[in-house]
Amino acid sequence: MLAFRAFRAFRAFRAQARVYRDGLLRVLPARELVVGDIIELEQGDAVPADVRVIRETGCRVDVSVLTGRHDLVGCSVDKTSDNPLQTENLLFFGSTVQEGSLTAVVIFTGKHTMLGRLARTMVNRRQQVRRPGGEHEGGGYLAVAHRLHAWSRAAASAR
Repeated sequence: MLAFRAFRAFRAFRAQARVYRDGLLRVLPARELVVGDIIELEQGDAVPADVRVIRETGCRVDVSVLTGRHDLVGCSVDKTSDNPLQTENLLFFGSTVQEGSLTAVVIFTGKHTMLGRLARTMVNRRQQVRRPGGEHEGGGYLAVAHRLHAWSRAAASAR
Protein backbone atom coordinates (compact mmCIF):
# COMPACT_ATOMS: atom_id res chain seq x y z
CA MET A 1 0.00 0.00 0.00
CA LEU A 2 2.82 2.43 0.90
CA ALA A 3 4.55 1.78 -2.42
CA PHE A 4 1.33 2.47 -4.31
CA ARG A 5 0.80 5.76 -2.45
CA ALA A 6 4.42 6.74 -3.08
CA PHE A 7 4.15 6.01 -6.80
CA ARG A 8 0.79 7.81 -7.09
CA ALA A 9 2.15 10.87 -5.25
CA PHE A 10 5.26 10.91 -7.43
CA ARG A 11 3.28 10.73 -10.70
CA ALA A 12 0.61 13.25 -9.61
CA PHE A 13 2.94 15.89 -8.20
CA ARG A 14 2.45 19.16 -10.05
CA ALA A 15 3.33 21.73 -7.41
CA GLN A 16 4.81 25.15 -7.78
CA ALA A 17 8.06 26.07 -6.05
CA ARG A 18 9.38 29.41 -4.82
CA VAL A 19 12.96 29.38 -6.04
CA TYR A 20 15.72 31.97 -6.25
CA ARG A 21 16.82 32.57 -9.84
CA ASP A 22 18.99 35.49 -10.93
CA GLY A 23 18.81 36.87 -7.39
CA LEU A 24 14.99 37.05 -7.42
CA LEU A 25 12.43 34.82 -5.74
CA ARG A 26 10.32 33.33 -8.54
CA VAL A 27 7.42 30.89 -8.65
CA LEU A 28 8.15 28.04 -11.07
CA PRO A 29 6.72 24.59 -11.73
CA ALA A 30 8.48 22.17 -9.37
CA ARG A 31 9.58 20.05 -12.36
CA GLU A 32 11.92 22.93 -13.36
CA LEU A 33 13.97 22.69 -10.16
CA VAL A 34 17.60 21.67 -10.52
CA VAL A 35 20.18 20.49 -8.00
CA GLY A 36 21.63 23.51 -6.21
CA ASP A 37 18.48 25.67 -6.41
CA ILE A 38 17.61 27.54 -3.22
CA ILE A 39 13.90 27.29 -2.38
CA GLU A 40 11.55 28.78 0.20
CA LEU A 41 8.83 26.70 1.87
CA GLU A 42 6.16 27.62 4.40
CA GLN A 43 3.18 26.06 6.15
CA GLY A 44 1.02 24.07 3.72
CA ASP A 45 3.71 23.70 1.04
CA ALA A 46 4.64 20.29 -0.36
CA VAL A 47 8.38 19.66 -0.49
CA PRO A 48 9.06 19.68 -4.28
CA ALA A 49 12.40 17.80 -4.22
CA ASP A 50 14.80 16.22 -1.76
CA VAL A 51 16.39 19.17 0.03
CA ARG A 52 18.88 20.12 2.74
CA VAL A 53 17.63 22.73 5.22
CA ILE A 54 19.81 25.85 5.44
CA ARG A 55 17.42 28.05 7.48
CA GLU A 56 14.29 27.22 9.43
CA THR A 57 11.84 28.92 11.74
CA GLY A 58 9.67 26.64 13.88
CA CYS A 59 9.42 24.09 11.09
CA ARG A 60 7.62 20.74 11.44
CA VAL A 61 6.97 18.42 8.50
CA ASP A 62 4.57 15.54 7.79
CA VAL A 63 6.63 12.72 6.25
CA SER A 64 3.81 10.17 6.01
CA VAL A 65 4.27 9.82 2.25
CA LEU A 66 7.48 7.90 3.03
CA THR A 67 6.74 6.37 6.43
CA GLY A 68 2.99 5.77 6.32
CA ARG A 69 2.73 7.36 9.79
CA HIS A 70 1.26 10.82 10.27
CA ASP A 71 3.87 11.96 12.76
CA LEU A 72 5.31 15.45 12.45
CA VAL A 73 9.09 15.70 12.51
CA GLY A 74 11.17 18.74 13.31
CA CYS A 75 13.54 20.52 10.95
CA SER A 76 17.04 21.68 11.75
CA VAL A 77 19.98 23.14 9.90
CA ASP A 78 22.17 20.76 11.89
CA LYS A 79 22.82 17.14 11.05
CA THR A 80 21.07 15.24 13.87
CA SER A 81 21.87 11.68 12.74
CA ASP A 82 24.33 9.89 10.49
CA ASN A 83 21.35 8.17 8.88
CA PRO A 84 20.02 10.46 6.12
CA LEU A 85 16.53 9.07 6.67
CA GLN A 86 16.55 10.19 10.31
CA THR A 87 18.48 13.46 10.29
CA GLU A 88 16.41 16.62 10.62
CA ASN A 89 18.39 18.66 8.09
CA LEU A 90 17.11 16.62 5.10
CA LEU A 91 13.53 16.73 3.82
CA PHE A 92 12.12 14.51 1.13
CA PHE A 93 9.96 15.10 -1.92
CA GLY A 94 6.27 14.65 -1.16
CA SER A 95 6.53 15.65 2.50
CA THR A 96 4.37 18.58 3.63
CA VAL A 97 5.39 21.55 5.77
CA GLN A 98 2.81 21.68 8.59
CA GLU A 99 4.30 24.46 10.72
CA GLY A 100 6.83 27.24 10.27
CA SER A 101 8.97 28.07 7.27
CA LEU A 102 12.34 27.15 5.83
CA THR A 103 14.93 27.80 3.17
CA ALA A 104 16.60 24.78 1.60
CA VAL A 105 18.97 23.74 -1.16
CA VAL A 106 17.80 21.11 -3.65
CA ILE A 107 19.93 17.94 -3.55
CA PHE A 108 17.84 15.51 -5.69
CA THR A 109 14.98 16.03 -8.17
CA GLY A 110 12.45 13.91 -10.05
CA LYS A 111 13.18 10.21 -10.33
CA HIS A 112 16.38 10.68 -8.30
CA THR A 113 14.49 11.67 -5.13
CA MET A 114 13.91 9.13 -2.37
CA LEU A 115 10.25 8.83 -3.37
CA GLY A 116 11.14 8.55 -7.05
CA ARG A 117 13.61 5.77 -6.34
CA LEU A 118 11.11 3.97 -4.15
CA ALA A 119 8.41 4.25 -6.81
CA ARG A 120 10.75 3.03 -9.53
CA THR A 121 11.89 0.10 -7.40
CA MET A 122 8.31 -0.94 -6.69
CA VAL A 123 7.33 -0.69 -10.37
CA ASN A 124 10.39 -2.74 -11.34
CA ARG A 125 9.48 -5.31 -8.70
CA ARG A 126 6.02 -5.73 -10.26
CA GLN A 127 7.62 -6.27 -13.67
CA GLN A 128 9.90 -9.08 -12.54
CA VAL A 129 10.07 -12.14 -14.72
CA ARG A 130 9.72 -15.53 -13.05
CA ARG A 131 12.43 -18.01 -13.90
CA PRO A 132 11.86 -21.76 -14.05
CA GLY A 133 11.91 -23.12 -10.51
CA GLY A 134 10.14 -20.07 -9.07
CA GLU A 135 13.20 -17.81 -8.75
CA HIS A 136 12.75 -14.12 -9.41
CA GLU A 137 14.91 -12.16 -11.78
CA GLY A 138 16.19 -8.93 -10.24
CA GLY A 139 14.35 -6.57 -7.88
CA GLY A 140 13.07 -7.72 -4.51
CA TYR A 141 13.53 -6.33 -1.06
CA LEU A 142 17.30 -6.76 -1.17
CA ALA A 143 17.40 -4.51 -4.24
CA VAL A 144 15.32 -1.91 -2.37
CA ALA A 145 17.77 -2.06 0.54
CA HIS A 146 20.75 -1.65 -1.81
CA ARG A 147 19.16 1.31 -3.58
CA LEU A 148 18.24 3.02 -0.29
CA HIS A 149 21.80 2.45 0.96
CA ALA A 150 23.23 3.95 -2.26
CA TRP A 151 20.86 6.91 -1.94
CA SER A 152 21.91 7.39 1.69
CA ARG A 153 25.58 7.54 0.65
CA ALA A 154 24.77 10.05 -2.10
CA ALA A 155 22.70 12.19 0.26
CA ALA A 156 25.47 12.13 2.87
CA SER A 157 28.01 13.32 0.31
CA ALA A 158 25.65 16.17 -0.71
CA ARG A 159 25.89 17.61 2.80
